[in-house]
Amino acid sequence: MLAITATTASIWTAIGTGALALATFVSLFFARRALNKTQAQIELGQSQLKQTQEDIALSRNEVEEAHRPVIIPVDRTTRMDFGTATLEAIPQILNDGRLIVPIENIGSGPALNLACSIQLLGVEPAPAPTVQARLAGLGVGQLQCFVVGSYGVQVVLDLALTVEYDDVAGKSWKTSSRYVNKRYEDVAISAQ
Repeated sequence: MLAITATTASIWTAIGTGALALATFVSLFFARRALNKTQAQIELGQSQLKQTQEDIALSRNEVEEAHRPVIIPVDRTTRMDFGTATLEAIPQILNDGRLIVPIENIGSGPALNLACSIQLLGVEPAPAPTVQARLAGLGVGQLQCFVVGSYGVQVVLDLALTVEYDDVAGKSWKTSSRYVNKRYEDVAISAQ
């Protein structure tokens, strides 16, 4: 009778061990499956985060482009108000000897902190020094003049013009050009 009981106990122990092994295997199977699902969700979340970051960067670029100023030099025969006088919108010397250089913002946003440098070209015996002037801001579609000191000349000679300015996002831009034979050429706009 004791042998039957020990054998029965061994069988039940083997069955219990087998059942425990099966339960462990099933648990590991479902744990692995849950881990794979969690990893897939993490990867999906990272992908969505990356896509969202790219969308934000794209939206920021679109906003910046939508408010980007574009400053160009002006040399047309339209008239502009200049204090008490109405003048042609071209570089010219005023009666008091000051040089005015008209610019216009043809972009879609205001230009801030404008600074120009003007270098007279073809002045003999040596090139004239670079002259600078500043404007606080220039709105969309506005025409404004840089007014610089006297050069001691009576007529506008050829000149090189560089205008540096910022947009509302703080990005810096530069427009460079040359005024030769009463017209602008080599106009270039670049980010700084």
